[in-house]
Amino acid sequence: MKSARITILVSEEEKADIGARAAEMKIPTGELLRRAVASYEPEDESEELEALASEFERIVKQTESKLDHAIEKLASVRDQISEIRNS
Repeated sequence: MKSARITILVSEEEKADIGARAAEMKIPTGELLRRAVASYEPEDESEELEALASEFERIVKQTESKLDHAIEKLASVRDQISEIRNS
């Protein structure tokens, strides 16, 4: 069997954690990593992302509405100030 080396960078803390877990399981670090990779199943986050996007859209619309209202109020106050100055 041919072997190929993979080098990864981890923090000192991560290295210690990986080494401790491998020692606890009484297996080499490489075997622990191979098992971890073999059992890794990425989570489908599309539903969560869609929910977040919907919430973001709702907040943007709400913010736009509040900004429109603030702009209308500002225009009204500006008109009132102009009337006071002109009287």
